[in-house]
Amino acid sequence: MGPTAQDFFAAFRLGEGETTISTVDADGVNLLAIQALERRTQDLVALREHVATLERQNEQLRAELVALQREIVERLSRLEGTARTATPAR
Repeated sequence: MGPTAQDFFAAFRLGEGETTISTVDADGVNLLAIQALERRTQDLVALREHVATLERQNEQLRAELVALQREIVERLSRLEGTARTATPAR
């Protein structure tokens, strides 16, 4: 079951009136819908690629952060060790 002629005319303002749906009008609407879906699909593919790139960058940044945190802990441990040996015993 498809659209009524009244609904089709109200939605698209195509045709001779509210009593018939011309095949040319229906085909034109279908073609525009297909083109819009194709554009949307291309946009979604591009967005997925962008998200994948951002996820890779995020993972790299996380790895760099972990490495920097480890380095800070190591340096702090060395500084504390140096401070303990430099402090005269009482």
